[in-house]
Amino acid sequence: MHILCADKTGKTRAIGIREHVLTAELPPGSFQTDDTLGLTFASPQLTLLTMAPLVSIYQLAMAAYELCGAFAIFDPGPELQEQIDIANAQRLVWSGGWRQVHAKDGVATDLWIRDPLLTMPELKRYCAQTKGVRGNAKLVKALRMVNGVCASPLEVQASMLLGLPPRLGGEGLGPFDNNHAIALTPAARTLAGQNTCYADLYFEGTSDRAPIVVECQGRVVHDSPEQGGVDANRALALQEMGMDVILLTKEQLAEQVRFDTLVGHLRRKLGVRKRAKSKTALREAIVLREHLFGDWETYYLPQRDLEHRNRLRTERHKAR
Repeated sequence: MHILCADKTGKTRAIGIREHVLTAELPPGSFQTDDTLGLTFASPQLTLLTMAPLVSIYQLAMAAYELCGAFAIFDPGPELQEQIDIANAQRLVWSGGWRQVHAKDGVATDLWIRDPLLTMPELKRYCAQTKGVRGNAKLVKALRMVNGVCASPLEVQASMLLGLPPRLGGEGLGPFDNNHAIALTPAARTLAGQNTCYADLYFEGTSDRAPIVVECQGRVVHDSPEQGGVDANRALALQEMGMDVILLTKEQLAEQVRFDTLVGHLRRKLGVRKRAKSKTALREAIVLREHLFGDWETYYLPQRDLEHRNRLRTERHKAR
C-alpha cells in the first residue's frame, strides 16, 4: 500500500507500506472520501500522478487507459470471490456498473466491466493544475499515448500496437477512433437486432475506400456460441452499410508472424505504404510488446516495491 505523508515524521517501517513525502499543495479532485468507512483515498487522477515516477511510460499509459476505460483487471482471491458469488446469486446491483465477466464454462475471471472512473478532459485539466509536481511531465507524455475509451485489455493492446508511432514501438496506423458509435440503417438494424453499434477501432472512410471497423474478439467475452452469433450479426450489419470489418484476436496481436500479416493486410486496406523501421523503432517495439503482454494483474507493481520489501526483511533479520 502506498500512502502520502506531509513530512518524514509519519513514516513507518512496515513491509507492506510505502510512504511518499509530498509537500506540494494539490488541487481539488485529488482525494475522495468514503464517509461510511471513514477513509480518504487518492482519486484516479492523483493515483496516476503518484504512479508516474514508479512505472514505465508504457505502463502509465496502460493505467490511464484502464482508469478512463470501461474495464478493470482485478483478482479478488478465493475468500472475496466466495462473497462476490453470494452477492451475485442474490442479484444485487453493484454501484458504478461493476460486473464480473465469466468464461463460457461459468468460471469467474479477473476481467470486470464498469463505468469509466475518469474522463480524459478531467485528467488533462488535472495535469494542467499539477504542473511542476513530481511525475506530472511523465504523465502528460503518457496521455499523448492514449487514443480513446476502451472496454477491454485487448482493445488497449490493439490501440497501442497499431496506433502508436514507430518511435514508440507502434505501427503508426492512425488516426482511428475507439468505441465509435455507428447509427445503423433500417436494414442493418434488422440484421444486428440493435439500433447502434460501437466499433472498437474505427478508421474513417475516404473518397478512395470504405470505413474500416476493427472488432476485438477476446476469448473471455466472445468465445461462446451465443456471442458468436451476436458478433456475426453485427459484422454483417456493418458490411451491409458498406464498411470493411476485420475481426481481431489476441493471437493475431501476440504472435509476431500473425501480427505482421495483420499489419500488412490493414496497410493495404488503408492504402498506407510500408516503411523501413529504424533501430530505435525496432527496439521500442520489443519493449512495448513486453509491457502489453505481461501480467495485467501485476504490471503496475514497481520493481522498487519488491526491493523495498526485501531490504526491510533483511534489516529486520539482522536486527534479530
